[in-house]
Amino acid sequence: MYGRVAAQLFYGGKRNIAAISANHNISGDTITDLGGARVSPGLIDTHPHTENSFLVPHEFGRTAPFHGVTTAIADPHKIANVAGFAGIDFMI
Repeated sequence: MYGRVAAQLFYGGKRNIAAISANHNISGDTITDLGGARVSPGLIDTHPHTENSFLVPHEFGRTAPFHGVTTAIADPHKIANVAGFAGIDFMI
């Protein structure tokens, strides 16, 4: 094997990376050779401008992980200015 390897465990129906190591003596449900690739933790978007994406919040949340974003801290101030409490309820 070359480079780092990741041990993946399946928990709650989801695949989780349990360990990343240059030591090839790790165990898990699946061992993946990362081939020298870089691994980054999930990104936190603290000011996402969800409304500027032209996506409803559910769709924004579905697509954001493909760009590395695992957490978005949204402030619905723009939708609140336009639609009031109904807009806030929609965004939440």
